[in-house]
Amino acid sequence: MHIYATHSNSFDFKEEFYNPLVQLTSLIPNIKEIVLPHKDSAEQFDTLRYFKNSCALVIAEASYPSTGSGIELGWASLLNIKIVVVHHISKKPSSSYKVISDDFIVYENSEDLTNKLYNFILR
Repeated sequence: MHIYATHSNSFDFKEEFYNPLVQLTSLIPNIKEIVLPHKDSAEQFDTLRYFKNSCALVIAEASYPSTGSGIELGWASLLNIKIVVVHHISKKPSSSYKVISDDFIVYENSEDLTNKLYNFILR
């Protein structure tokens, strides 16, 4: 399974979002790759090509608004890629996410996010 992570740059995404996702790779053997587009660089990632070639799931962190993330989610939706929207319990994401996904996960902390995504992916 190939997974792409999309998010706003308005929070500490490396600590709060990427670290829980990295934990999934050690817990779920069929995850071949989780693309964390800004893990090592702020350079642009060719998301559309990745979506067309190998992506099976997009995990969208929606606690903070992001135009770029919205564009990526539009592409994923048009290409019929499964999308799961996650957000912190203290944040209310835009209602527009309901147009592109029926799958929402509300989490309290990093461990909670990892556990809920684990259960979502294995269901």
